[in-house]
Amino acid sequence: MASGIHHPGFIPRCWYRRTVDPWDPESCRILLHFGAVDHRATVWVDDVLVVTHDGGYTPFRCDITEFMPGGLPVTIVVCADVP
Repeated sequence: MASGIHHPGFIPRCWYRRTVDPWDPESCRILLHFGAVDHRATVWVDDVLVVTHDGGYTPFRCDITEFMPGGLPVTIVVCADVP
């Protein structure tokens, strides 16, 4: 199970949270790539809405460079749900 939750039953909504170490956003673009997120995915960086994606099991990506303050860690939160 790619999500890592190891639960075989139906779950209508899952939340993922990860704090990432700081890096220099001046040196490159920071992209999050998602291979697929059930039906709807919502992504926040430090409580700021970055993107909402509807599309079932289709891949998408988002550029979070502008949400990355140089030298500070950020918390990325993803909500994946089935309407």
